[in-house]
Amino acid sequence: MLSWLLKETKKWVDSGIITADQAVQITSLYPAASKSRLIPVLLLLGALLLGTGVILFFAANWQAIPSWAKISLVVAPLILFHLVALWTDKNYPHLSRTLTLLGCLMFGAGIWLIAQVFHIDVHFPNGMLFWLLGVLPVAFILREELTLGLSALLLAFWVLAAQSTALLVIFVALMLFGGIFYLNYTLRSSFALVVTLVSGAIFVNTTIYLLLADNYQFAEAASLIPLILLLLGSAYFYLSKH
Repeated sequence: MLSWLLKETKKWVDSGIITADQAVQITSLYPAASKSRLIPVLLLLGALLLGTGVILFFAANWQAIPSWAKISLVVAPLILFHLVALWTDKNYPHLSRTLTLLGCLMFGAGIWLIAQVFHIDVHFPNGMLFWLLGVLPVAFILREELTLGLSALLLAFWVLAAQSTALLVIFVALMLFGGIFYLNYTLRSSFALVVTLVSGAIFVNTTIYLLLADNYQFAEAASLIPLILLLLGSAYFYLSKH
């Protein structure tokens, strides 16, 4: 973002639209992002460890917990994580993003938990789809790269779990990938883009394999799709940053 702004303000100065001092004042409003990735990485690692610890703790005592308590143990943290994320967004953005991710993970846990508690027997991939449909709006509203990456992964997992060549499934997947790529374009997030490209490669390979599994040559050609997607995605991301 800052590199783009510097180039644009230089053009404005050269064109006489603004003065050099005004260009400095404009760019000073957008300080360069910190190069250190240690804090967000540690927060993300802490979130994953915390989530894993909670899951293991309750898994060891699952049978002794009543149904209402099981649901409360998921719904309460889900609401709490998102509320605290909103509260800390201004002063502690890294913590806020981590809590938002935890809230999205708890949402997925809640889907499986409710299905288990009430013995809801449905098509397994539908759970992934419902989880995705709950997380993607969060990424869209908050413009958050971690939840966007999670959305891309969930979409890939749904495609893998569904193992379907139905036109409706392919159409829905394409529409969802289109929305995710649009968010990638607006966010300019290299992390989310990489996750989306990997998920896209999984989707394309899975679909081609299911459609053309009987044709050996087509199946072999499908292995080139991830490389093509990565190359196109890298070019897309480079152009969007300049």
